[in-house]
Amino acid sequence: MDNYLRDLILPNPSDSTKPFLPTAFTLSETYEKFCAHYKELGRDPGQIQVEIKDDETTNPISWGRFWEFWTTDYKYLKKLGKKTDFCTVCCKLKHTINSRTTDYETKEKTQEELQIHLKSASDARAAYNNHKITAAVIENKAVISMDYAENIMLPVLQETPGAFYFKTRRKIDIFGVTNEANAPNGSIQVNFLIDEGHKIKKGPNSVISMLDHYIRHNVSLNKKSLILYADNAGGQNKNQYLVGYLTYIVKALKRFDEIEFYFLISGHTKFSPDSHFGTIKSKLKRIECKSIKDIVGPNGLIQKSAINNIDLPYKDPHTKTKNFVWKDWKAFLSSKFKSCDGISEWHAIKIRKEGTKISVSKYITEEYEDYQIMNDNVIFLEDEGPVILEPEPIGAKRIEELEYFKDFIEEEHWEFIATNY
Repeated sequence: MDNYLRDLILPNPSDSTKPFLPTAFTLSETYEKFCAHYKELGRDPGQIQVEIKDDETTNPISWGRFWEFWTTDYKYLKKLGKKTDFCTVCCKLKHTINSRTTDYETKEKTQEELQIHLKSASDARAAYNNHKITAAVIENKAVISMDYAENIMLPVLQETPGAFYFKTRRKIDIFGVTNEANAPNGSIQVNFLIDEGHKIKKGPNSVISMLDHYIRHNVSLNKKSLILYADNAGGQNKNQYLVGYLTYIVKALKRFDEIEFYFLISGHTKFSPDSHFGTIKSKLKRIECKSIKDIVGPNGLIQKSAINNIDLPYKDPHTKTKNFVWKDWKAFLSSKFKSCDGISEWHAIKIRKEGTKISVSKYITEEYEDYQIMNDNVIFLEDEGPVILEPEPIGAKRIEELEYFKDFIEEEHWEFIATNY
């Protein structure tokens, strides 16, 4: 049975110890194959010790006993839902292993490659879980994670007109930064809300601007060690500018004594921000949101989705005040830090305030190597910093497109759907 399942199961991106069964899997079909296998062998079925009779209709084990055996020894296996997201690497390797045209030697080699990949993902996951526990017991250490969510399209109505599916509604981006410390109600996430008319290009400048705001306002000054987790998105997280920023606040600003920056293995990156985004998405399915006014505030979507979800819009629709600003971190950091050659293979980075180097590793369990990140003869001045960037307003053509939705919402929401408020 173990050999049969080894070629059948699919890896679970969030927990490598609990793999999935294919969506089309049925236990009755497995039972039939199990019985047919032992009938072909013509001998006792191993540990089950059931004598196979000559009668073709006699099964070596009853359905009831097989059910008991399955629910006892393989109860951890769950069927894969059609919408479950899983690792691309795992899918490719599984396809090679299960393909009828793959020779035995290639299958064995691919199986070893798959096990190495899963071991790396498991090690990274174990370290992440351990760091979350650490955040709650070590007072001077902060553990945070960050990610972008799928944007929200407004307005959202309980009865959606068919024409909406052929129109592009107003977009709200969500960027979450999660405090992983185990508070009484679980991790706490600040959800940065970026309206379509207030955004800059999604990339290093936007990510670093929001992360910098979060650290300045949400991480206590007595925290001298920071652990940061992110996914492997190169344009947003895994780039020289974010590594340069973290190096800057350690070596130049002396904000932390050390920072550890980790990337979960691609395809196995589900972590706390996804859980918070899930509660928001679930709540959105049950209520109406006609504009960003229905998203922010004590009675808004974010705070109503969970008590540990906090909203922080770029510009508050109720008070019209800006909560944070965009900064040109790329230009500021480019002259001070070198490009990170080979960063696509890094999964662990350690930055300490001593020296001009950082330590990097391809995997969290491997040895670290020193990397010269700072340019020669760099000088940091006390009054220097990145310049502020202003978002580009929505153009007249796009405003005209958004005017369409005014017929389906109250007048109080018009400003936030079809203008540059």
